[in-house]
Parts: sequence; C-alpha cells; structure tokens
Amino acid sequence: MSLIKTKSYELATYERGDLNAAKLAIVLPGRLESKDYVHIRSHVDTLATLGFHAVAFDPPGSWESPGTIEAYTVTNYLGAVNELIEHYGTKPTILVGHSLGGSIATLAGASNPHVSTYIAMMSLVSGPGTTEDLEWKADGKLTFYRNLPPGDYHTDEQKRYDLPYSFFEDALTHDTKTALQTCHKLKLFILGKRDTQNASSYPPEEYALIAEPKQLVEIDSGHSYRYSPVLIDQVNALIQKFVLQL
Repeated sequence: MSLIKTKSYELATYERGDLNAAKLAIVLPGRLESKDYVHIRSHVDTLATLGFHAVAFDPPGSWESPGTIEAYTVTNYLGAVNELIEHYGTKPTILVGHSLGGSIATLAGASNPHVSTYIAMMSLVSGPGTTEDLEWKADGKLTFYRNLPPGDYHTDEQKRYDLPYSFFEDALTHDTKTALQTCHKLKLFILGKRDTQNASSYPPEEYALIAEPKQLVEIDSGHSYRYSPVLIDQVNALIQKFVLQL
C-alpha cells in the first residue's frame, strides 16, 4: 500500500506499471469495497501490462484511506478521482469501475476532459441515489458488512460500516443519467446476466438514450464476480479487447 496526498485527500493506493507511462488507468471499487479485493487488483495488473500506470484506491473514509465514514460520499469519491488525475500529471485517463465505481466513472467521464474513455461494470443508469430507503432515513444510518481482502470468499471476520443517510442525500446531487446522455466519449458497459442487485441495469429504452459511441457486453455473472477467477479473467479479456481498439 502507498499513501499519497492530493490537494484535498490522503488516499491509500495499489499501483502497478511505469509511473512515467504516457497514460493513466484508475480502477474504482464498488460501494464500501476495497482496493485490495482480488478483482480490483487483477484489473490494475492487467491495465499495467497494457502500458498504463494503473491505480486503485480506497475512497476517503474507507478501508486504509484516512477519514471518518462521513467522508465517504459520491462527492468525495468523484473529487478524489479528479485530484488523482491531476496528481499524476493530467495524462489521458481510462476509468474502470464496478457498481458504484461504474457510476463514478460515468460522472468523471462526462465532466473531466482528461478522461478519454471509461468502462462501467454492473452499474445503474440511474446512479447511486434514486430510491429512498425510509428505514435508512429513520435510523440515520445503514449498516454494511464487507469481506476482508482479498474478498474472493466469505470471511467470518468482516469490516462493518455504518453509512450515514447523508451519503444518500449527497448522491442525489449527482445526475448520472444526464452524464450518460451527454458524454460522447467511447464507453463500455459490462452487465451480469444474474445480477439481482442491479437487475436490468441498462434496459433497452434507457440504453438507447445513452450517447454514442458505446458498447455493451453481458457476461454470465452475478453482481460480485470477484468470487470467480474465471469471470475475473473474462472481464480482464474484455478490458484488454476494449483498450486495444482505442
């Protein structure tokens, strides 16, 4: 692990590849997931072999990045991406994100001129904050448990996060759907046929509204494909195929 400091954040990173490479890749974990999960590290390793300086990081307030859970917001996650791009010299950048990380890739892809393309996996057209959870609102927090890294199996000991309702309120301020409809950069969407968490992530009527150029691939996976080395390899092959056509 490395701990780097940007203008506003201290971020724990996992990095591979030549620091002086002409292009940057950032791999973005899902909600409250670790940079050290096996699929995230594998994607970083794959992108490094393709000539990128490749980086994954724990968003502010999670895992090994400093800060309280109140710092874990879509705004700070997105801000950290933008500041990392600046930290590494505003190189042409590809973003690869899973679940919430895919939504962050979408938002940054639409707003940051240095993001040349992005891949969103098992993410939603509607973004991270659209369906209000009244129980979450009443309690003021929602509890999540996460397997310890490498995250490729269920661990008896788990990391607990009490995510405050302010996360949801902050997420509502970010318009993922408009970002998809207005961003004319090449983008790849990877869906899981058995993804019950984000079922029908890109229904035909919604996918039709996403700006060109775009590609969509469906794999025989649930939401958390990190449990299967075969599926991780399949996603890496899709990433490599996509990158080589750029």
